[in-house]
Amino acid sequence: MANIMELPDGKQQTVFDLHDFMELVDSYMGMEARTWLSEYLFDLEDEYSDYASLEADMEDKNKHHKEVMEELHGYTAKLADLISKKDLDRRAISNTVGSISCLVWKEMNRC
Repeated sequence: MANIMELPDGKQQTVFDLHDFMELVDSYMGMEARTWLSEYLFDLEDEYSDYASLEADMEDKNKHHKEVMEELHGYTAKLADLISKKDLDRRAISNTVGSISCLVWKEMNRC
């Protein structure tokens, strides 16, 4: 999208993209201002890239956390079912508790 800018000398200039704007900065403020603005924009792009990477990493961790919590929920539901029965199946209870313990240990030691 084009923007029309009024310059300090009263002229109007149509700016279509960043390149056009950088040319105006160079013409009216000098090469040092253009260089500074280029470096500043480059740093912003790096920061945005880092932020996007962190955001993607956080989404992956949130997904993993949800999967682990769903797995734990399944084990606890199974354990509750085993405990509610009249005759306790100690081996099944022990296996389920062992599965929960292994899952928790694995998550605690995850890098």
